[in-house]
Amino acid sequence: MKLARISEISKLAVYLIIPLLTGCATLSGPGDATLLSFIADGKTSKQTAILKLGQPSGTFEQERIVTYRIAGRKGKQQKKGYFLLDLYTDTGTGGFVESWSDAKFNLVLIFDENNVLQQHSLVQFGSGDKTLLDFIDDGKTARQTVMLKLGQPSGRTLEGEKIVFYRIGGNKEDGYFLLDLFAGQPRDREGSVKTWIDITFSLVLIFDENNVLQQHSLVAVR
Repeated sequence: MKLARISEISKLAVYLIIPLLTGCATLSGPGDATLLSFIADGKTSKQTAILKLGQPSGTFEQERIVTYRIAGRKGKQQKKGYFLLDLYTDTGTGGFVESWSDAKFNLVLIFDENNVLQQHSLVQFGSGDKTLLDFIDDGKTARQTVMLKLGQPSGRTLEGEKIVFYRIGGNKEDGYFLLDLFAGQPRDREGSVKTWIDITFSLVLIFDENNVLQQHSLVAVR
């Protein structure tokens, strides 16, 4: 009787574990080359985007701007495909993603008052760019422009989203690069692991009630 009972329990454990293992394999799998093909400015509704992509990683301007964390390798999307990252998935070596080189993008979607998509961008992380911050202009740059260029701000916002922050690495001479807000171990374009020594700045942006940039600073950090 005891042996039969143990056997039944063992079978039940197998049935419970298999779906969990399958789920993990799906999260780190090859992805979907057509994941973002439904996106069309002027046509796609917010409800359609959420039905396709699930819960956003962030929302801004009373939910007119939504963001998603997207994985995939540049130049290989058609072969390997994109896949979504959970809001709290660590993109370092301890998460579902194989490496930082797989955690590449932040998808930014901007909707109008009727919840129809007006603009979108796929912001790449970890790629050096000497002109990354050149568009910033106090008194002129809109929040929407900032997010289309830089993606979702890192960490929390302050004063009702009037103050936002971005994690910036690199320097003006060699090029700046963006860091994902949940990055574990970021890597450069050659695949070498970057350390916190490489994360050299906190970009601070202060907007007015009309979501126009009023002041900004690039604060050196260690």
